[in-house]
Amino acid sequence: MNIVRVIVFIVFCIIENVYAGQIPQGYTISNGTQLTTASVASLALNALNSGNATVAVTTNTDPTYIRPSTSETSIKWEVTAGGTGFTVWNLDWTINTTLLGVTRLSFAYYVDVPGSLTNWNVAIFISETSSYANRYNYSPFTIAPNVSHIGWNLATVDIATPSSITGVPNRANTFQRIRLQMQVPAGQVGAIYLGPMYANRMNAPKIVFSFDDNPASQYTEAYPYLNS
Repeated sequence: MNIVRVIVFIVFCIIENVYAGQIPQGYTISNGTQLTTASVASLALNALNSGNATVAVTTNTDPTYIRPSTSETSIKWEVTAGGTGFTVWNLDWTINTTLLGVTRLSFAYYVDVPGSLTNWNVAIFISETSSYANRYNYSPFTIAPNVSHIGWNLATVDIATPSSITGVPNRANTFQRIRLQMQVPAGQVGAIYLGPMYANRMNAPKIVFSFDDNPASQYTEAYPYLNS
């Protein structure tokens, strides 16, 4: 048994001992609590905030663009004609929940061609009222192309670390609204697909194997083990 086979065998033994019986199949440790439905009909607000790009918001039923598999739809948010300046669009849902016990929010989004969506951003606001007077703000993060790859991506925010606070929100109070604020630079067109938003959805840790120096045994010995 050569050194590559020994290393792979030891790593697999460690993984089996640590995770056997602890992580369920399907990679999800916790399904979390679904806060929103990914359909246009579920939106409390679907409106232009500023700018003049032409935007189409539709409910998608093609399974290719739906995550997780338990969801029946996703929201297709598409800029069909670019604006002359930055365009901002608000997507609001009514959630009516406290934030006690909520540590993270996450949602899946699909990017078809990341290189064509330069500096598309999303900001997240969670508010006690529909007027957004008392809210937690989570800074815009670039969804494409910097942190995205072709296909499905997962956006996650830590509830405990908002970028700023407006008014005097209290996590023990009932929060009525959550907003995804879509932000697109001038002249750009394209689409992304949005899945439902979850609180405390946790995935199993992922493991990456890396081999240096490119000996042939990485393919002849390690690959069959990794592929089994």
